[in-house]
Amino acid sequence: MLRIEGKVDKPMSLSLEDLRDQFQAYTVDTSYANDERIAQSSFTGARLWDILQHADVLMNSENPELMRVMARSVDHFRCVVKWHEFAPDGDNKLILVGYLQNGQPIHGKHGPLRLVVPGDAHGLRYIGNLATLSVLNDRATDE
Repeated sequence: MLRIEGKVDKPMSLSLEDLRDQFQAYTVDTSYANDERIAQSSFTGARLWDILQHADVLMNSENPELMRVMARSVDHFRCVVKWHEFAPDGDNKLILVGYLQNGQPIHGKHGPLRLVVPGDAHGLRYIGNLATLSVLNDRATDE
């Protein structure tokens, strides 16, 4: 289950089946540093923007630059994605909650859901075993 929480009007939990059935699937080809080699993969999943729109995000209209998403894995590894990176009126990157890697379900320590941030050359924001997306809209809510 993927929990969507924080500054949203409709907190929710989405299963893998929900992500496949309720959201359009997108595919991105990526390359990023993985240990001592460059990993190249094709990921398929739901677009982060679509998932958050479904939860009715509470925007910070006075300071939109403070908007971001904290992604956490089941073992509490976390990263932040700034709102402008994936918003249509910003950089509009195709950031995904991936459930397929190279056409196969994501298993092991990286699955069943993985945050996929194309352009992250070191892969530090490719959060495997993704459990939570928390929408943050001010500095006081970073923890």
